[in-house]
Amino acid sequence: MLQAAMSATDAQRATAWLVEGESIVARVSVPSAAPRSQVRRLSLGSGLAGQVAADGLARRLGHGHGDDTTALGGAALAAPLRRGHGVLGVIVVERETSRPDFGTDDEQMLTSLAGPAGIAVDNVLLHREAQRLSVTDPLTGAGNLRHMTTTLAREVERSTRFDRPLSVLLLDLDHFKNVNDTYGHTVGDAVLRELARRLASVVREVDTVARYGGEEFVVVTPETDTLGAEHLAERICETVREEPFVVGDDVVVVTVSVGVASLPIHGTASGDLVRAADEGLYAAKRAGRDQWQVAPGGEVRVDR
Repeated sequence: MLQAAMSATDAQRATAWLVEGESIVARVSVPSAAPRSQVRRLSLGSGLAGQVAADGLARRLGHGHGDDTTALGGAALAAPLRRGHGVLGVIVVERETSRPDFGTDDEQMLTSLAGPAGIAVDNVLLHREAQRLSVTDPLTGAGNLRHMTTTLAREVERSTRFDRPLSVLLLDLDHFKNVNDTYGHTVGDAVLRELARRLASVVREVDTVARYGGEEFVVVTPETDTLGAEHLAERICETVREEPFVVGDDVVVVTVSVGVASLPIHGTASGDLVRAADEGLYAAKRAGRDQWQVAPGGEVRVDR
């Protein structure tokens, strides 16, 4: 899209900016070796791209304009990428200082290109969102059961092939029924969302957090042996225990129990690992809750 815009307007640089909330962000520039603009994110209404994103009107800037969202110092031209009646982004093309200003024909050409380009980008974004929702739990924003199953199967295959460690944590909120009975399901749902947020804050980027069902969550942690999984389980217990969950005027004190299983100690298939982690979880429940235990077959340890 950017290459076509450069060719049609005899420009030497082009950038696609996408609207994200109240900001607009430079996502792609061509050619890649060209200088980058000083600013890559700006608020709507600020700078050439921000102004076009705010009102949907194409704009031209002549030489010496001083706009810090451009990089070549010459003339600049911007046209909106539209989503229905709204604007989802902006195409900005630039010329070097030795080239003439953009004219009306250039503006019309870029606007005509931006029309179908906006539809194409919108379709891609919608498809990406549909993909995200298909593997996301709608309540908590964590992965859903489908995502967990697919991810765990892939990681088991990779770990087995390359002889690398892999662990699974299965955790459950203690006495969660009492939370719903005492505070109501609205507060209970908020507690689940906050739990998912806290889990995301303690795991690594390569780990996967998914809602297994009800108040149960699974953490798939590649490149992690049993000892590493024990440390993660302890951090999870601590991050839930150390600070109450505040929902409006309600202060809810909750804890979790965690079961730990590792490949190949507790199995060589994804189903084996989940069942083993479940056994560890119930061992932690029987031992008094608010703790973690390794599944039978591995070293058993608790955090207190």
